[in-house]
Amino acid sequence: MIKVVKNTATEIAVTFKENSTVANPFYLIQVQNTQDEIVSTITPTDISTSKDRYNLFSITSPLAKGEYYYTAYDSDIEDPTIGDVIGVVEYGIFVVDSTEDLEDNVYL
Repeated sequence: MIKVVKNTATEIAVTFKENSTVANPFYLIQVQNTQDEIVSTITPTDISTSKDRYNLFSITSPLAKGEYYYTAYDSDIEDPTIGDVIGVVEYGIFVVDSTEDLEDNVYL
């Protein structure tokens, strides 16, 4: 599971490289909201110092608070789009936390 905070730079460590079929891969993360099924993409930049052991990304997500399914793809093109991807390197749950999206009208 990947957990980020909305509109805040959050560092995540993953192991995308171990499943990549590209020598020097770039990545695209596609997320789908579990409630409304809206699909968005994130193009993270790998800031890790040892890319063969792990991938470290700093992600600032504008996504609304909630749970998402994610699929991470590799590509040999920098800043890939979904049409540029080569293969799936990982999939799972992507959670966005936020204090901005709290309900104002909650009645007990």
